[in-house]
Amino acid sequence: MDSWFNAQMVISHAVAVVSALACLCSGVQAQTHASGQPAIWPANATAESNALATAEVMKVYLKEKRVLLKHGPIPNLGMSAMTMVFSVKNPKILNSLRPGNKIKFTAEQVQQDFVVTFIEVTN
Repeated sequence: MDSWFNAQMVISHAVAVVSALACLCSGVQAQTHASGQPAIWPANATAESNALATAEVMKVYLKEKRVLLKHGPIPNLGMSAMTMVFSVKNPKILNSLRPGNKIKFTAEQVQQDFVVTFIEVTN
């Protein structure tokens, strides 16, 4: 793995820890989604969790099943705009992504990892 990927992994994990601490301190309960849900949106999803974030694909890591995104705010995660690495729920989608693609996506936090659960290429 290259050093950029390793650095992004460290940053992603740090963001996960900070987000979890912020939720604990503010009394907000983290939202979780049922695994294996066939629908794009879980049946119990709220309007905020359905909000699509926007991003630009910076790099695709096929072997690691991850993608580096320069994204805008992600409302359901309380995350501001930044560039970071995400895991993907369905690694097959990575085959259709190229650096420079503009996308809309949803993500969720799974333990200390951020996972893209839906991607739509917009360009």
